[in-house]
Parts: sequence; structure tokens; C-alpha cells
Amino acid sequence: METGDLMLKFDRENLRRSLHVGGRLGWFVFLGAFVLPDLVGSGQVVVQQGSQVTPVLPTNQFSPAVVNPVEPSIGTQSQGTAASAQPVATSSTPTQPGPAQQVPPAISSSSNADGSTDANQFSDLTRDAIEKDWASIESSTGIEDAVKEVLRPIYRQAIEKLKQAEVARKQEADYRNAIISAPPETIDLTRRYEELLTPEAVAAVDAQIDAKDLQKTISKRQEELSEHRDQLSKAVAELVRVQARRDEITVRVANLKTELGESRAELASPALVEDAASPKRIADRNLLKSVQALLIAENQMLEAEKASQDEREQLAIAKQRFFKRKISDEEILVAQLQKRWSENKSQESIELTTSIGAVLQEARSDAENGSLGSLIDEVGTLLKEYTDAVALSKSISAAETAAKQRLDYLEQEYSHLQTQVEMRGGGRAMAQVLFDLQTQLLNPADDKTIDFGALPKLDDIRISNLVVERKIRAHLEREKQYPADVLPAAIPLLEARLELLQKLNKEYTDLLPSLSALGVSNELFLQRVDEVRAYITEQLFWIRSALPVNLATVRDIPEGMSWLFNTEHWKEFANNLFTLFVLSPVQCLFLLFAVIGLCVTRPWIITALTRVGVATKRVSTDRYVLTWQAFGLTLLLALPIPLVLLFLAWGTQQAAEPSAWLRGMGSGLSNAVWVALVLEFAGAASRPCGLGIVHFNARPSTLRLLRKVLFRIGIVYVPAQVLAASTLYGEASEYSGTVGRFFFVAAHVLVILLMVRMFKSSQGLLAASAERNSKGRRIKLQYILFAVTVAVPTALIVLAWQGYLITAIELSLNFVATLAVMSLGELAYWMTLRWFALKKRQLALAKRLENWRKRKAVVNARESEGELLVQKAELEQELDLEVIGEQTRRMMQFLYTIATVVAIFGLWSGTIPLIAVLEAVQIVGGLTLLGLTQTIVILAVMTIAVKNLPGVLELAVLRTTSVESGTRYAIVTLCRYTLMAIGFAALARVLEIDWSKYAWIAAALSVGLGFGMQEVVTNFVCGIILLFERPVRVGDVVTVDGTTGTVTRIRMRATTITNWDRQELVVPNKTLITNTFLNWTLSGTISRIVVNVGAAYGSDTDLARHILVSVAQDHPVVMDEPKPLATFEEFADSYLNLVLRAYVPDLDSRLKTITELHTEIDRRFAEAGIEIAFPQQDVHLKSSVSCPQCGENAAVSLVDEAR
Repeated sequence: METGDLMLKFDRENLRRSLHVGGRLGWFVFLGAFVLPDLVGSGQVVVQQGSQVTPVLPTNQFSPAVVNPVEPSIGTQSQGTAASAQPVATSSTPTQPGPAQQVPPAISSSSNADGSTDANQFSDLTRDAIEKDWASIESSTGIEDAVKEVLRPIYRQAIEKLKQAEVARKQEADYRNAIISAPPETIDLTRRYEELLTPEAVAAVDAQIDAKDLQKTISKRQEELSEHRDQLSKAVAELVRVQARRDEITVRVANLKTELGESRAELASPALVEDAASPKRIADRNLLKSVQALLIAENQMLEAEKASQDEREQLAIAKQRFFKRKISDEEILVAQLQKRWSENKSQESIELTTSIGAVLQEARSDAENGSLGSLIDEVGTLLKEYTDAVALSKSISAAETAAKQRLDYLEQEYSHLQTQVEMRGGGRAMAQVLFDLQTQLLNPADDKTIDFGALPKLDDIRISNLVVERKIRAHLEREKQYPADVLPAAIPLLEARLELLQKLNKEYTDLLPSLSALGVSNELFLQRVDEVRAYITEQLFWIRSALPVNLATVRDIPEGMSWLFNTEHWKEFANNLFTLFVLSPVQCLFLLFAVIGLCVTRPWIITALTRVGVATKRVSTDRYVLTWQAFGLTLLLALPIPLVLLFLAWGTQQAAEPSAWLRGMGSGLSNAVWVALVLEFAGAASRPCGLGIVHFNARPSTLRLLRKVLFRIGIVYVPAQVLAASTLYGEASEYSGTVGRFFFVAAHVLVILLMVRMFKSSQGLLAASAERNSKGRRIKLQYILFAVTVAVPTALIVLAWQGYLITAIELSLNFVATLAVMSLGELAYWMTLRWFALKKRQLALAKRLENWRKRKAVVNARESEGELLVQKAELEQELDLEVIGEQTRRMMQFLYTIATVVAIFGLWSGTIPLIAVLEAVQIVGGLTLLGLTQTIVILAVMTIAVKNLPGVLELAVLRTTSVESGTRYAIVTLCRYTLMAIGFAALARVLEIDWSKYAWIAAALSVGLGFGMQEVVTNFVCGIILLFERPVRVGDVVTVDGTTGTVTRIRMRATTITNWDRQELVVPNKTLITNTFLNWTLSGTISRIVVNVGAAYGSDTDLARHILVSVAQDHPVVMDEPKPLATFEEFADSYLNLVLRAYVPDLDSRLKTITELHTEIDRRFAEAGIEIAFPQQDVHLKSSVSCPQCGENAAVSLVDEAR
């Protein structure tokens, strides 16, 4: 078709009539040759037919009409609407279109944001072309892999930009189609709105529905009602979005022009001209072109969106009005149907009750039916059960309808609220909207509008239905129970019984799904309520709820004070507490007596705490249980005020219809409970005989100052926070910027002054830390804590001053909670440290007693002649105990610090999305800042735990048992290996390591282990075998390759043996597994001493043997069992060899005992006249003789006689 064949014009008179009939919304098309391609592309062509101009619409614009008893569904035409295949004619009345109603010309892909045109410069730049270019580069063998790695992110960005451009062009097409399709749809909605039935006509539709189909119709109508509410929410959201986008589009279009100009300048820069044929330059140019294509597509989309705003806004308004009316009609109809269904159920129940009641009355009046008494009673019971079931069915049906309606209403309000917040942001107006919704929609009294306690359980209904079904099946057997003479009289009762059972079965069968659906609906509603509460709280946190402080703020404070302390408010408060006493007397009396009891017994508690402190100061009576007793007594001292606040908070939250002031008071009192508990407990722990001074050895003057500061904070900060919170709800928020801010600022100014005094005083925390840690890092931490405790309240005052009062209050509570968590962590640390300190003291005392017993056992021995090894061992054990204590302290401090930091992190994550922020920061690859933080924490915990675990295990477990030192070492080593394995597994999980990708590493390691690392792995495995099998233990005396010494360490690769010369021999673990070695103390520490004595020939051997045995028996170290033994072994060359064999309990005393035995044997042999022989040699000389064979003299060999 040629363009000249089309005559494009308007019949304005017909159009004006259409607008008059369909509403005041008009739709126009800007005519011109440059618009024609868009009209053809959208499927609409305007053809002249005589004096009329007829737009030919696409076949999918309208659908045939659908009729229901109330109104056709949205998106359909009435019977008077032409079918989509027929041309739609406009009226003949001419109307002058306004500028906003004209369709702007389409912006071609070569048009610039500033109106200039680039002749199809991006016509060949498509996503498919870029993807093909990258595929060819990736498969090319002529481009190095390093270059491909550089090009990969550039092409990915280009492809992503082109994808976004495609999305923008699709949105542009939708907006341009809306310019054409929205006006007729708006007209149609307006017409259909006017054709909707009146409320009276809607109510009359009820009479046209068959009574049998009432329940199905009600369910169907409720589904349609929910769908219409969803469509209304979408219409409202679209209207808000369209209205909010006007200014955004203007700003964004201006920014697009700037960005497009910068992109063109960069594309024309000389840097991209140099080496233009290189892959990198080509990729850069493609990326810049992709950016320009996206900017142009976005600009065209924004222009189309702006051009279609009026049409889409009018359409959204029409939808909103239509669906509001539609929902109203549906609610009326559902209510009428529900009422009719309930009336039918009641009528049916009455008829059945009347007929069966007559049967029962007749049966009771007949005296001959005395044998039917049980049947009569059963029928009467079933009749009452049926009546109750009908009433329950009606109540559940009504409750189910109400539950669906309130859930739909909540969803609609929540969706509307989200749209308002998203499009319009914050501000005082939005804060007030949130306050109103918080008051009206989320009143605690409305959370459970259905009393589920009064409804039967689902299981009970199911059991009752099973009982009814069983009775129906056994009905024939019941008839056979009556004899023939009684059966005629029983038949009416049996028929009534069967009818009741069948009715009950139907009622229970219908009740089961209804009751289940009601429970699900209520659960969904409560979950949604929690979500809306959380959303409102989150949005209020970031919204400025008041103007910055000015003269008007100060001037309005007296008015706010009069409102806050209005007698009507406090009367409501008192009346609510009185009502609570009436409704819950047991709980109230329990709390009252608990508070009175704690106050009356307070002097006794203080006396008991003093007695516990005195017992703790004595070493002989000090026990760890005393610390727990002091903790319990301190908690009792701290409870009265928090219990009173708990009762007041509980009372205000139980109000049926609380005012905004009372709801705020309840919220403030709830927060004040735990704040007061922390302050009271800290103050009680700072008493002269409390936990801090007696059990934790804190500085008394510092705790006295701390107690005074906490008392003043408690009497000012807690009430001020409660009064400030009372101005945060509903209409009370009007005074949040005046009196609420006044109390908040005053409380935090006092906190700053008290913090300065507590830290900077001569008796303050900084002075105490400097005294105990003159060079420690703890002083720096105290200074940091001082800076934080002063800077945070200052920042909160600034926030409140600027109008962010809700934010300031929430942050203030979180800050107090942070201090409470830190205090709790410090308390747990000192409680644990005290237990370890007592353990250490007990072990040291036990060690001293053991040493004293040993010294007493060898009191006759010379202490100065002891072997150096024994002295060294004792010194090492004393030093080991000190190291164990230091390791325990370091590890406990680190673990509690980590636990406190994690708890604080979780606390603040509820207010500030810390986890989401950390996850959003990408470090490298897939590693986020959150993953990096977790990795650092895991590595730190693993390192500290592995390093200090021996001390903790020794002090906590191993030293208190009879486990030997070698076994203790094995346990500690295995625990270290386990901790390391757990730590590395946790790291792999945090870093999300996919081990399947590293199969090649396993293959490489298998080859490496087979060659270079074979010995290393073998020694490691052998070390583990040594720890489990324990053929050698730390402390054992062994002989390996002729070297004897004590095993001091068993490491992953080798074992260290220290010989008697204090030299360390490093033996590979493989040697101890595969080779033979001697373990002197494997099965026991008993060692045999062998003393060889040579007596001179002629000595009395029996006397010598007796002396040897007596010397061994008289020695205090030599064991009685096995008994010492002296033997005469051999006649040697120069002596008679006598051997003494004796046993000592351990190797530590072996050398010393041998020395003492030698000395005593020498002395006693001398006294007995027995000579200890020594080697001798006699030389005999003979004269010379001649040698006849030699013919000369020869010396005769000397004959040596050795005795």
C-alpha cells in the first residue's frame, strides 16, 4: 500500500461524542508521514471511508463480551462493542487534541539524545554479532590466552549492555502501544463502570442462585474478590509509579545527554585510533558503542514513557475506580450469599430438630417403650450434637470469610505501602503514613480477631467423624438388637438416629476442610502481620520523623509536656492495671509477692553475700560454688525494679484498645526492663563484698565510682527513654519532635557527663587499667571504649536534633544492648577465669604436697647430690604450670572476645543490614568482604585454639585425672590435629571451594607422594600411629641406636629424645615403627640396678654377699619387692666377681641410688676387712740358653703369669 493512498485525519465531532459517552479521557494520534511506520508496526491503520476515519485495530485488542450476574470481567467488551475483526468508527464531532495527547515521533536508533542524528552508526552492532565475535576470538589459536583473559570481561560487559538495550527497546514498544491501546481501554472501563449494577440490584442477584449451589458460589465469589483486590493493588501501584516518574524522567533524560556526549568523546579519542586493528582496541570500541546503544535505547524508552504518561495515568485511575466499585459489589453479594446460606442451614436444622423432637416426645410419652430408654437418650444426644455442629459450621464459615477478607485487606494495604515508600521515599508525610498504618492496621487486639481457643481442634472433629461413620456402618446390627414386639416402636427412633448420623457425617465432612483452611488463613495473616510490622519498623528507622530543632520546637515543649502528663493518660494507665488485676489475679499477685519478698529479704541477701565473700577470701574455704552463690545473690538484689517494670509493661500491652500514648509507654517499658536489669546487676556486683571486688579482684575505688554512675544513669536514662518512646505511635507522634526529643537529648547529655567522670576520674576505669597494665594493650582498649561511649551519645544527640528521632532511639537502645553484651561477655570471662584460677591453685598445692612427701621419704639422703636431671625435671614442671595458666587466660580472653564481637554483629544486623553490605562488596573472584571476614575469624580462632589448647586441656581435664604425662601429650596432640582439620573444613566451606575442580591437584599429589614426599608422609602417618598405639610416650626412657635418653616431644615428622648430656636426638617416626628400640618405661617405671663388686682371692664370699644384701635393704629407695639379690658369679683373673641386683621405683633415682650403694659397699667392706680386688700381673724372668739349630744365643720368651 502506498502512503498516498492513506488519508489521515480526525473526525473531531464523533470523537467528542465518544469522549462524552465514555468519559472525559481522550486519545489522539499525531498525524504525519513520519508516524506512519509506527502505526503500521503497531497493527493500526487509519482508513478513510466516506466522511469517517476508521482505525483498524489488531485482532488481539479486544475479546468477545462475557456476561455474569454482576458485571463482565476486566479486559472484555460489552455486547454493544464491535468485535475485533470489525473496524471501530469514531464519532463525527471534531475535537482539537492537546499537546499532551499527541503521540511524539519515534526516535530512531540513530538519533542522539540532543536531537542530532548518527546515520545508522549502530545498525550492525547487535548482541548476536558481538557474541559471534567473542566466540571466534575464544576459539582462535592465533590469540594468546593472556590476551583472551583481558578481552573476556570487555566483551561480557558489551553483551550485557546490549541485553539491557534490548530490554529498553521492548519497554519503549510497550509504552508506544499503550499510547494507542490505553485510551479505548479507558473508555471501555468508564462505560463498564457506569453499567455496573446498583447495590440493590447486586443484592437481588442472590435470589437467582440455586440454594444447592450456594457454597460453591460463595467460594467462587471469594476467589474473584481476592483477584479483584490484587488487580486494584496493581492499579494503585501503577498510578503511584506513573505520578512519581514525571520528575525522575526529566532528570534522567538530562543525565543521559551528558553521558552520551562523554561516551562519544571517548569513542573519538586518539587513544582508540592508535593501533586500531588490535583486538583490544576493537573490543574497547565495541564496548563504547554498546554503551551508546544502551543510552540511546534508554532515552527513547524514557521519551515514550513520558509521552504515554497521561494515557497510562488515566487508565490506572479508571482501573482503580472500576475495581473499587467491583470489590464493593462483590462484598455485598458475598455477604448476601453468606447470610442466605446461614439462614438455609438454620432452617434445615430447625426443621430436623422439630421432626425428631416430635419423635422423641412421642417415644417418651409411650409407657410401653421403657426398654427403648437408651435409644431415646442416644437420639437426643445426637440431636444436640447435630445442632452444635450446625452452629459451629456457621461460625466457621463466617470466620473463614472474615479471615480471607482481612488477609486480602492486609495484602492490599501492604502492597500500597511498599509502592508509596518505593516511589516517594521518606519524609515527614511518609512517616505519618507509616505511623497511621502502624496504629490502625497492627493493633495487637486485632491480631487474633478469631478466638481459636473456642473452636474445636481439627483432630477432635476428625475423631468425631470417624465415630459417626462407624455408627452408620453398624446401624443394621443395631436394629437386630430389638425383639419383634419392640421393633415397631423402635423403628421411628432408629430412622431418626440414622438421619441424624448421616447429617452429622455431612456436617463433619464439610467442617474438616473449612477448619483447616481457617487455620492456614490465620497463620498466613499472622505471618504477614509480622512482616508488615518489621517493614514498618525498618522504614521508620530511616525516615526523618520531625523537623530539625528551631525556635518553634522549643516553644512547643510546654504544650507537649501538658499532653504527656495529661491526667487522662495516667487514668488510662491506672485503669488498665486495675483491669489486669481483675482478669489475671494469679499472675499479678505472684509478681507482687515476688517484689515484696525480694524487698523484705534484701538485708538477709546482703548479709549472705558478705558471708560468701569472707569464705572466698580464705584459701582453706574458697570454692568455685561460692562464686555461683554470689552470682545468684547478686541477681536477687537486682530483680525488684526490673520486675516492677515488667509488670507495668505487661499491663500496658494487654490493653484491648490502647491509645497511642499507652502503646508507646508499653513499648518503652518493655525496653526499660532489660536496661534496668543490666544496670541493677552491674550495680549490685560492684558492692563491697560483691562479685567484682571479692571474686574478680577488681579495684574497690573504681567499682564504688561505677556504682554511683550506674545509679544516676538508671534514675535518668530509663525514665527518659520511656517518655520519649511514648511519643512514637499514631497521633502521639505529633509531640515526638518536641517533648520526646527533649527527654532524649537531656538523657544523653547526662550520659556523656557521667561517662567522662567514670573514665577520666582518678578512680576511673582508665586509672585502674593503667595501674594494672602499665605497658599492656588493655589500656589502649580502655581509651577506645572511652572514646566510643562519649562519641556515640553525641552522634545520637545530633541525629535527634536533626529530626531522626526514631533512628536515634533505636540506635540508643542498640548501643545500650551492645554495652550489655560486652558486660555479659566480661562477666562470663571472669567467671571462667576464676574457675581456672582455682584449678591452678589446687594443682600447685597438690604438687607442693607431693614434693613434701618425697622429701620426707628421703630425709636421710643428701639433697645436694641429686642428679641434675631430677632438679631440671622439677623446675620444668613448676614452669609448665605457669605456662598452662597463661595459655588458659589467653585462650579464654580470645574466645570470649570473638563470641562478644559475633553477638554484637548479630545484634546490629537486625537494625543495619551488615551481612547484606558485607556480601555486596566483592574482593576478588567470588570472595566477598563477608567471606574474607569469616576467613580471618576462622584462621584466628584456629591459630589461638591450636596454640593454647594444651594449657586449657591440662588445667581443665587432664591434670585432675590419673592420666600419665605421655597419654596427656597424645590426647593434646590429637585434639590439635582435630581442631586443624575442623578449621580447614570450615575455611573450605566459607570460601565455597569446589573440590571437583581440583581433581588434577589430587593426581599431581599422588605422583608427588609416590616420589618426593613419600618419606614425609610416611613419618607423618607413623607419628599418628605412635600417638594411638603408644609404643613410646613423652617421658619414656628409651635406647635408640645405642643412645639412651628421655622422649620429650612427638611431632608430626620426628620424635625428640634428650640424652643424659642434655643433647637432643631427632629420630624420624618411621624409625620407631619399623626398627627395634629399647623402652625402659613402657609397661612400668621399675628399673633394676646391677652392681658388680670384685673381692680379692681369699675373701669370705658368704660374708661379702650378706653385706651386699644388707646394704641394698637399708637403702630407702631400693624396693623391698622384688627383693635384693647378691650372687657369686665367677672366678675372674684378679678377683672374685660378686653381683648385687636391686630394684628402684623409677629411673629418676637410678644414678643417685647406684652412687649411694657403691659408697656404702666400699665402707662396709673396709669395716669387714674384705679387700676389693684390682687387676694384678706377675713377671718371671729365666736365664738365656744356646740354640743348637741357630748356633747362637736366643732369648727365652718371657712368661707372663697374671693372677
